[in-house]
Amino acid sequence: MGKRKLTKNQIEFNKQVKRVKNFIRRATKRGFTFDVDIPSMPKRVTQKALNAVKNLTPDVLYKKAQYVSVDTGELMTGTEGRAYERKQAAKHRREAKQTASVSVLDIPVVDTPVIMVDEVLDKVMSEIAQWQPLTSWNENYAVRKENDRDKLYDLMNSMVSTHGKETVAMRLEREATRVTDIINIILYCDSEEEAFIPRHYVELLEIMNGGSLTFDETVSATNASDYYDSV
Repeated sequence: MGKRKLTKNQIEFNKQVKRVKNFIRRATKRGFTFDVDIPSMPKRVTQKALNAVKNLTPDVLYKKAQYVSVDTGELMTGTEGRAYERKQAAKHRREAKQTASVSVLDIPVVDTPVIMVDEVLDKVMSEIAQWQPLTSWNENYAVRKENDRDKLYDLMNSMVSTHGKETVAMRLEREATRVTDIINIILYCDSEEEAFIPRHYVELLEIMNGGSLTFDETVSATNASDYYDSV
């Protein structure tokens, strides 16, 4: 006899439990500890049972947590810990503005486009390859951002192989401001913004592609999120 097909509510229940477990696992690596019971799936998943796990939102989970600062060792409530993380993330972004050199905005448009577009792309790729995590980040988060850098570099190289260096560089130059924003978001976003990174990969690839991506290209970009479910 084959496996019994799950109901719609059972599928959603499993999805929500996975979300909560992944959230707790990632937050634990950042210094949080949680006192929360994750419900097991009952034989019959009612709307009430489904809502119980859906209601375990990040805000609720932080209220059931404690936090130990990786910088000072100070013990805080989960809510205080999240506020502290946000304060540190803002500090990181300020540092990023001072230290980040990934930019195509200072490259002028001249009458020798073939030469200049090569310089545009060479500059961006060089800066990404040489990029290093901020020293104020903890080791685990630094590893995550190094993975983002590698993923970004590989995806851009893939587009160059598909469309050619000159074409990709010209498209980057046309969208210089947005490209700069996307790259800096990918490299410097805080932990709570990680879930949105795949959409930034997709947007950057669409700029280099000159339009919408194929299904396989979209999957390749959005699969960047798999990393965060495996570390």
